[in-house]
Amino acid sequence: MGQHGLRAACFLIACILTSGWAAGQASQTKNVPAMTSDETEAVRRADVNTAPVTKLMPGEAMPQGWVRYFPANCGLSIALPRRPLEADLPISAQDKSLFRSGSDSFYTDGSLTVIAAHFQTVTPTPASSIVDSFFQGLAEGNGARSLKYSAEPTDRPTRTSVVATYRAESWRELEGFIEVIGTHGWFVVAIRRQGDVQAKEKGRRVLASALFDGPSCVD
Repeated sequence: MGQHGLRAACFLIACILTSGWAAGQASQTKNVPAMTSDETEAVRRADVNTAPVTKLMPGEAMPQGWVRYFPANCGLSIALPRRPLEADLPISAQDKSLFRSGSDSFYTDGSLTVIAAHFQTVTPTPASSIVDSFFQGLAEGNGARSLKYSAEPTDRPTRTSVVATYRAESWRELEGFIEVIGTHGWFVVAIRRQGDVQAKEKGRRVLASALFDGPSCVD
């Protein structure tokens, strides 16, 4: 599919990360370096040295008060402390030949922001293109500086994990995954202030709760 149209849609998804309530305000930049292998390893080592986090495994009981939601009623389900806000992604006339639909679900509690975006393309799109376009859109918005990210394959052939750091009014950490099955794509990320162990634990609970047990997607 066209790179211009893909970047336009991913820019809309990324805007929530740089809005006032999600990530603060900062200067505009277009420099989007990926993490080097040494930097990625440094992030992993630092992660090991932080306080232990609880991971919610498939089938494990959800924390008290959490509810499982089905964003876009299309495959994905995630557990959250409360119902997320949902909105359709507007698709311009020039992009209708590339995208069939798109929607975002947002959750925030002040310390953690979770985005679960779903979109359907006319033809299958590689996960690498979606990842690069998303972070390019984030960098070109008014809110992310010194952005670095990496993407790694997982044991699920349809899933790619992503991690990133960037500076808004403070340093932020992002982790999550992109899942691509045919013409359907899901981008699920959790964002928190760097060093916030409680928000990290909560975000990882949300990410680990992700299942593809929801209603079948409508093509």
